[in-house]
Amino acid sequence: TVILHEILDVDALKKAIYLFVQKNDAMRIQITTDHLLNVKQYVVPFTPFPIEIVSFKNEDALKKHASVFVRQPFTVLDSSLFSFQIFLFPDGTGGFIGKAHHLLIDSWSSCSLGNEILSNYYDLVHHIPVSSEAKPSYFDFMQSQAQYAKSQKYIADQQFWQDKYTDTLPEVASF
Repeated sequence: TVILHEILDVDALKKAIYLFVQKNDAMRIQITTDHLLNVKQYVVPFTPFPIEIVSFKNEDALKKHASVFVRQPFTVLDSSLFSFQIFLFPDGTGGFIGKAHHLLIDSWSSCSLGNEILSNYYDLVHHIPVSSEAKPSYFDFMQSQAQYAKSQKYIADQQFWQDKYTDTLPEVASF
């Protein structure tokens, strides 16, 4: 939940959220199963999605609502694994509530989500051009790692580390 202590431009916030999802393909991952019930993931193209606009009398009412909203389960197969709501208070301030399945994001990523949406929002409100360039794709990273695993460099790197620790393995760090 992100509260903006200023008069909220709902259209700009909605566009900021859309931009975030559009630029981050991991947010558009969906899960399916094949005829053998093997689980597969795929990315859907960006299309605008419903963002409910809700009103609250105060922050306590917002907190109660947000607690229920974020606990509502997702339909996992062949559907979006995220949801957003924009909220308003009687004085015109407001913000947004976002939730995403852990298949898409972790705690660190949720902070990035909030920061990027806010950055998009403030740029839009202040008429600063917002880049629509896609963020680095995790799928591109996975593909590059698969190519690396088949390369001569991988074989050389593997041999280097095997030679380096032939006699002694490094100590394992504990937390």
